[in-house]
Amino acid sequence: MTAMSVAPEEIIPPTRAARMMGAATLASRGVGLVRIGVVAAVLGTTPLGDTYQSSSAVSNVLFELLAAGALSAVLVPTFVRHIEREDQAEAERL
Repeated sequence: MTAMSVAPEEIIPPTRAARMMGAATLASRGVGLVRIGVVAAVLGTTPLGDTYQSSSAVSNVLFELLAAGALSAVLVPTFVRHIEREDQAEAERL
């Protein structure tokens, strides 16, 4: 088996992968909710709390616009191109 190939027994069924992603997303949202609760309890509605929330919002917007946007602009067309060429192995590697 080369570095790029995957043994058939290592391939995760799509339904299982979807369940794993759903569980990871749910866990992430739960941890985020706890984080917001802790920050609210510690900082409250003080000027420091407002500054923290503003800086957090700005950094999140910048990330979504720059990093996530660039990744989507490059990854999705490349993936679709491989699928259209029926190059399943390369699409899975990507």
